[in-house]
Amino acid sequence: MRRLLTALLFGGLTGLGVACSAQTPPKDAPKPTDAAKEAKEQPKASVLKVGDAAPAITVQKWLNGTEVKGFEAGKVYVLDFWATWCGPCIQAMPHLAELSKEYAKAGLVVFPVTTTDKRNTLKQVEEFVAKRGPKLGVPFAVCETDVMDKAWFEASGQQGIPCSFVVDKAGKIAFIGHPMELDEVLPMVLDGTWKGEASLKAIAAVNDELEAIQAGAEKDGAAALLALDAFGKKYPKRVGTPGFVTTKLVTLMQAKKFDEAKSLSEQLLSDAAKAKKDTHLRLVGGVWGATQLNPGKLNLDFVTRAADAAMALDDKDAVTVYRAASAYESVGNSAKAAELGAKAIALADDDDLKSALKEAVAKFGKKKDDAPPASPKGQ
Repeated sequence: MRRLLTALLFGGLTGLGVACSAQTPPKDAPKPTDAAKEAKEQPKASVLKVGDAAPAITVQKWLNGTEVKGFEAGKVYVLDFWATWCGPCIQAMPHLAELSKEYAKAGLVVFPVTTTDKRNTLKQVEEFVAKRGPKLGVPFAVCETDVMDKAWFEASGQQGIPCSFVVDKAGKIAFIGHPMELDEVLPMVLDGTWKGEASLKAIAAVNDELEAIQAGAEKDGAAALLALDAFGKKYPKRVGTPGFVTTKLVTLMQAKKFDEAKSLSEQLLSDAAKAKKDTHLRLVGGVWGATQLNPGKLNLDFVTRAADAAMALDDKDAVTVYRAASAYESVGNSAKAAELGAKAIALADDDDLKSALKEAVAKFGKKKDDAPPASPKGQ
């Protein structure tokens, strides 16, 4: 189920970005080189793990906000490593921004971190942040040497991005992993109940319970829904999280409780409009557009309504517009899909993305089955 949940939360089955695991750099993306003097001055990075003191912040350029010079006692920080070529990284950013706003008063500071190279140039990063940064509302750390990359990413043994590091109020590493997991991690780190590896194991156990409930939904939907209600009473803090909401909607669909799924979807669309968050929009559109969940093609208007609502939040983003084009294609409106596809291509300011969009849009109207259009490669 984790693969399905990640797809729905960070892109949707009818949208861009169905990659469900960390994304590794392109083969031709070279390692950035330190300035010779700085490289000599920096000590060799040691192995980094949960519980260790957070390494220093060594950043050459800050965009879209105030520079974070160090880790202040009493504040919690999320450093999210990303690159402009990483589709899943970009898909996760709106949710990171939502978390930043939600917990700002509690002392949370979120900032994405990227290291420049030939496939992730300073110009590309600056253009990306200029376009999306104001809406996201978080500062971006741009590294022109590999000091941060070595001290954080490589030292912790990570293999792909996106990858989030959480630094607790005492300046210690509290968590290293996928940003999808932050919904469960951050409240505990902020309120002081986080216990490091013990908490990670506890979260994994709770996730396993959700996995088991969803896995049994197709065999006995009524029993799965009862189990989900019991789960919500047992773990009330989980009820509003994206993972729980996604599981509930998917379980309702698998249990063929389509009227209840419709009511929940209406509520999610309403909540998304009020809060101006697109996470729920991706979920609703992805669930109703997924043939395996909705084989009878019921209420397909949710697919396009969710896409339209996402464009209402940001119609200048190529990925968002492509997702809407894909949504219209999936419900058989090829004319609208072609119109939006052309708009997405025109909006793309990266050559690789533009090429991928052209390839994907060219397939509109040519599919012989009812599966959603394939996502552009690497996005």
